Amino acid sequence: MRRAGKTFQTVHGKVVDTAVAALLIEMMTPMTLAVTLEVERELEMRVHEADTARRQHVERLRYDAEIARRHYMKVDPDNRLVADTFEAEWNDKLRLHNEAAAEYERRSKQQASTLSVEARQRILGLAE
Repeated sequence: MRRAGKTFQTVHGKVVDTAVAALLIEMMTPMTLAVTLEVERELEMRVHEADTARRQHVERLRYDAEIARRHYMKVDPDNRLVADTFEAEWNDKLRLHNEAAAEYERRSKQQASTLSVEARQRILGLAE
């Protein structure tokens, strides 16, 4: 302040390194790692449940499209108005099924990363 210049604050790296190392060692306890893995397992179960629900939804849409196809195939070709209606319904159900199947595939690829048993053991070994 006497010289009217800018003042800079410095922090020595050794102090920060020591504090970060101490915090890291404190946080890497077996109990903390076990809780972390349990949370990961719970999230994995929820992902599996959501995947099952999406797969069942795709299957229901496929079944609906199959029913619409059967209706269309059974209609008398001379009755064009009814045939056109059934064909439009079949096309709509096929489109819905294809969109849901594509979304299911996209989500499945996105959520494919899960921890293996070996990775879990290595994580628990970190505490030692």
